[in-house]
Amino acid sequence: MIAKQQLIIAPSILAGDFGNFARDAKRVEEGGGDWLHCDVMDGHFVENITFGPDMIAAFRKATKLPLDVHLMIERPDLYAERFIDAGASHVIVHLEAQHDVGRTLALIRRCGRAAGLAIKPATTADKVIPFLGQIDELRPIVHAGHAAENPGVAGGGEAFADYCGWRDQPGDGPAVCGGRSECTGGRQFVVSTQDTGFAGGNHGTEETMQLTKIKFGTDGWRGVIADDFTFENVRRVAQATADYWNSLVGTNKAAIVGYDNRFLSEIYAKLVCEVLAANGIKALYPPSASPTPAVTFAVRDHKLCGAVMITASHNPPQFNGYKLKAHYAGPAGPEICAQVEARVDRSLLRTINFDDGLKNGTIEIYDPVPAHVAAVKQIVDLRKIRAAKVPVVADSMYGCGGHLLESLLEKSACKVQTIRGERDPLFGGISPEPIGKNLGALCHAVKKARAQIGLATDGDADRLGIVDDKGKYVSIQLVFSMLLLHLLRNRGQKTGLVVKSANSTVLIDRICRANGLKWAEVPVGFKYICQKMRETDVLIGGEESGGIGFQGHIPERDGILANLMLLEMLTVTGKRLSEIARDLQKEFGASFYDRIDMHFPLTKREKFIETLRTKVPKELLGVPMAQMKDFDGVKYICKDDSWLMFRTSGTEPIIRIYSEASTAARVKKLLEHGQALAVKIAKG
Repeated sequence: MIAKQQLIIAPSILAGDFGNFARDAKRVEEGGGDWLHCDVMDGHFVENITFGPDMIAAFRKATKLPLDVHLMIERPDLYAERFIDAGASHVIVHLEAQHDVGRTLALIRRCGRAAGLAIKPATTADKVIPFLGQIDELRPIVHAGHAAENPGVAGGGEAFADYCGWRDQPGDGPAVCGGRSECTGGRQFVVSTQDTGFAGGNHGTEETMQLTKIKFGTDGWRGVIADDFTFENVRRVAQATADYWNSLVGTNKAAIVGYDNRFLSEIYAKLVCEVLAANGIKALYPPSASPTPAVTFAVRDHKLCGAVMITASHNPPQFNGYKLKAHYAGPAGPEICAQVEARVDRSLLRTINFDDGLKNGTIEIYDPVPAHVAAVKQIVDLRKIRAAKVPVVADSMYGCGGHLLESLLEKSACKVQTIRGERDPLFGGISPEPIGKNLGALCHAVKKARAQIGLATDGDADRLGIVDDKGKYVSIQLVFSMLLLHLLRNRGQKTGLVVKSANSTVLIDRICRANGLKWAEVPVGFKYICQKMRETDVLIGGEESGGIGFQGHIPERDGILANLMLLEMLTVTGKRLSEIARDLQKEFGASFYDRIDMHFPLTKREKFIETLRTKVPKELLGVPMAQMKDFDGVKYICKDDSWLMFRTSGTEPIIRIYSEASTAARVKKLLEHGQALAVKIAKG
């Protein structure tokens, strides 16, 4: 049986202090440690081998302790020898990683090293038994959250073996030992097939033992690449998604998995396809990065059970995300997201090889863009646009909008020049959000080309940003209003509800009132607009961030369609964009808008909103209050229609302050007043 002395320290290469590795290794030896354990990881199963062997070599020089290397990487079979040559005495690989397990274990033993196999707590005996003759150690990786769900795990090594059914196998079976670290409370059990003298322990801190908690936000789940947005975590969410879709009755068991231009997006999408296919859900995989609206349209076009879009949309380059689309071809609502979230880690992960899926037909290459383009052509008058001599500059901000607008209008009178249309996972050093501060390149290009309009899309092409003929950024509040008037006056679409988010312009109210239309105000987030589009006939729905949906289309924002609708407006009216914006404000009133984000402690956000809700001022900077709305944050509306709105982030220590007024000066003063009020409440 395993020796009773059980002390190890398990630093993670990417979590450690690089400069003090040798010192820390020596401390382990001097402190009576039996062996040294080191994780090679960059998030679970993400390859990190650039400096890994060098670190192992440094450990080997610093200590004589047996060195246990845990390769938490995707292809350990390709790199195990490098770590063995560097001095690893014991190499552990994952059963769930993408490699030939038997061949990898044989390679390790052929090099004269002890071989270990790491498994998840839910792994059953039949998956492990074929390899028992090739390993020196079997290591179930356990964290505290598994204890309540798996009582066998909570009982320690012996109980774990009984729980998994290994005691029922012929022969003596493996010797078992359970270990517990008193310093952290973390658990890691070792089941050994030989008298190795190795012992159970932990990874050094409770934090590194915990699986990432998956939390869906407004538009899916997002995280930092190789930190919490890892291959393993994407697989975990994909398994939960598959479990949810398989729970639905009467739906087509097929889904599309799209992706944008971000780092590793196409690989993450393949992992999702592998999990879906292994769970009986046929997966459609685009041959290249595709706009989110094209991926979402495929759900309706092929009657799919849903879609996954790997994208972080307009967020900074270090982020990636997992957008979930429902069977109705729109953003998954809070109820669906909650059901998927609740299923994470509830069942055993199932996955297949992507190429095998292609061969057996459970994964299929499918391009969703042509069908989406065909649908867009049914809505806008592309023939009229192509005939108009309107010079255009399109800006894809290095996202998956690519050269799509240019290709739609090639060989026509409407000449389109594309900037930032190639892939750049760093997005040129900015966030691919089409707002004024990020569209300097488009403003310059419009002036240089003497174009009539600049059309931008965000990272996944579901939002838009606009620059006018003078090379100036145009507020989305004005763009939304111009599009509504275009539908009413130029296209003759005069029925249907108009839906706007709570931080959208008062111009929408005025236009609707003047034209006898009903309108609704909903919380921020296109999923709420989508809900209205599913419930009733909606003429147009828009949000302050540039997402706009249209009557007769899917209940989803579509940056490609919105941009073409603006081009149609220019060709029908024969006016320049700056003229249309000026005429609109002359008729319905001037509109100036801005927003700021400011740091605010997460612990004080509830008090902040409650104070704003209960202590409503009688006036704002000399203008009497008309009303207060609190269904999404708190919004103060004055009698002159100027307003000031506050919203908190659910995940970040920031608050967002929005304002609209008839002059830019009043907007500036209102925002400053809002900031001062926030500081006062935080201090109080």
